[in-house]
Amino acid sequence: MAIYVIADLHLSFKNPKPMNIFGDNWENHEQKIKEDWLKKVKNDDVVVLPR
Repeated sequence: MAIYVIADLHLSFKNPKPMNIFGDNWENHEQKIKEDWLKKVKNDDVVVLPR
């Protein structure tokens, strides 16, 4: 089991939030987060998402 803490993901699906204005590495950052999450976080892991 692993414990992950992640915050301030800069996700906004209701209102478009063009994060690529901060540079090319922000292009498709939602997809990058998803791919990394699926690769690393397992079913028995704990994820803390502070507000």
